[in-house]
Amino acid sequence: MAGNGRVDGGEQCWSQLAALTNPLTAVFCYNDMTAIGLLRDVRQAGLTVPQDVSIVGFDDIPVASYVCPALTTIAQPKFEMGQQATEMVLALIKAQASNDVQAADISIKGQLIVRESSGVPALGRSI
Repeated sequence: MAGNGRVDGGEQCWSQLAALTNPLTAVFCYNDMTAIGLLRDVRQAGLTVPQDVSIVGFDDIPVASYVCPALTTIAQPKFEMGQQATEMVLALIKAQASNDVQAADISIKGQLIVRESSGVPALGRSI
């Protein structure tokens, strides 16, 4: 499902998710702002988070811990990502001078921050 990375994008997604044939029990959003918008619309639909639907974001922006319920999210190691990106750019610049340009794949682990918006769904509840 496409979003726009903002709160209103998450709000717009709920109508499509609620119309699914099989009731969902969890949603993983590609950023926290989308998850916060979705959280709002899920609650306005009369459902509870996480009993009816668990919601997880991705970013760990500061406001994620202040929404109610507090948003479970994936924290990105931004400093390390920036450091690795800088090292890669410098290596590419150096390699370009010698015509030996090679790109590298780097994986940097995020950290799951478990808060109140995720949990085991209530049994027997359908959306």
